[in-house]
Amino acid sequence: MTGRILIIDPVVTSRIVLKVKLAAAYYSVAHAANLADARRLIHGNPPDLIFCEHELMDGTICDLMDDIGGQSIPVIALVPDNDSTLRLDMLSLGVEDVISRPYDETILQARVRTLLRHCAEQDDLGLHSGTTAALGLAETPGHFKRRARIGVVAKSARLSRIWADEIRQRTRHEVVSLAAADVIPTMQGSAPLDGLALGLSEKSARARLDLVATLRALPESKTLAILGIGCEDSANTVATALDTGIGDVMPLGFEPAETLKRIDRLLDRRAAAERRRSTLRAGLEAAVTDPLTGLHNRRYALSFLNRLTGRDKPTAPPLAVMLLDLDHFKRINDSFGHGIGDCVLREFALRIRGGLTPEDLFARVGGEEFLVARPATSLTEASVLANQLCGLVKSAPFVQNFIPGGIELSVSVGLAMYDAGAAPFAPADPSEINGAQNYPVHALIEQADLALYAAKSSGRNKVQVARAAA
Repeated sequence: MTGRILIIDPVVTSRIVLKVKLAAAYYSVAHAANLADARRLIHGNPPDLIFCEHELMDGTICDLMDDIGGQSIPVIALVPDNDSTLRLDMLSLGVEDVISRPYDETILQARVRTLLRHCAEQDDLGLHSGTTAALGLAETPGHFKRRARIGVVAKSARLSRIWADEIRQRTRHEVVSLAAADVIPTMQGSAPLDGLALGLSEKSARARLDLVATLRALPESKTLAILGIGCEDSANTVATALDTGIGDVMPLGFEPAETLKRIDRLLDRRAAAERRRSTLRAGLEAAVTDPLTGLHNRRYALSFLNRLTGRDKPTAPPLAVMLLDLDHFKRINDSFGHGIGDCVLREFALRIRGGLTPEDLFARVGGEEFLVARPATSLTEASVLANQLCGLVKSAPFVQNFIPGGIELSVSVGLAMYDAGAAPFAPADPSEINGAQNYPVHALIEQADLALYAAKSSGRNKVQVARAAA
């Protein structure tokens, strides 16, 4: 794994030792003796990860955290010994981890891999803040944190209860003690866990790591916040735990305040990832949705039809495509204004949707033009459906809540059929067609459009079948 790492340490020998260890794993490593030099390096080429001595000649790690507050750069604090109070103070400042000298190289490398992997996952999940704001998708996360459900699994039932009681006294979260065998059924039940404190004693470490691997493979628990506790005598177990998918490890064992602090940080990380996933889902949905009617848009419709008529579907069942166009819609906008026109379009979309099945495609592809596609249907069945949709439009006036008596409307429909076996629209020489792979869809829509034009020209309020499908 590549990555840029900055070491901030006033002791030159310490910087060199750490740089050698990291460079051996093919990281790009820069170093600074003080905050002033570090600020220049961060401003010029921001690193992916920072190691920083907790006290410097011109400030402290607290000053560094203030400097990079607006940037998502994880910081590992370097401390002289395993003082639990100092470690908790560092975590409270917002550092990602605390490492004391002399540090074990196996654990060190595993910590770095875990943090860089987490940062890469964050980048993969969402758009940059400027882009999301421009799209109207960015949402400032609320300050309220919901009450989480935390499970505690130690090496014995008695110890699990003791750990759970110690944590429960320090938090408003729901904390429950569990046996290892109960974790997966709990995650698949009605009250799944949000976080898990998992003891990693030497005797149970292998079985517990197998449990973590299983949890990460299951959809119900793949994002579970997991903290490993214990294994101070086995650097390989700690490293394996981090590489297996445990979010954080406390090698020195259980300490209530630090355990809760680390679990809370994992829960915050999990919540942030879910916000990014929600933003990404919203962005994808916005890209294929018409904002006025809530229907799919032209981009989605073309992609959907391409999937049904692609070259890998030589035996696909017949497909009916209809283009629907509201008759004399311009008169509504001219007479009543665009606001009423928008209400008509929304009501039209709801009315037509009521006459379709969940398997049908319904999309807005133009101002007052809509597309309906029904897979696995015959020409006779498609014609019946098209006439039923015309009847739905004529069944009652539109926008009666806004216009006394409402507005009478009709719709014209052009219907075309695609049959993969007959392939009536396939070009004689596909290489002569630009975008030959999409040619059946374009030809199908063109045939439906010509049929729609014929319906309009011959009096409107009717269904016209494309000649190729007749």
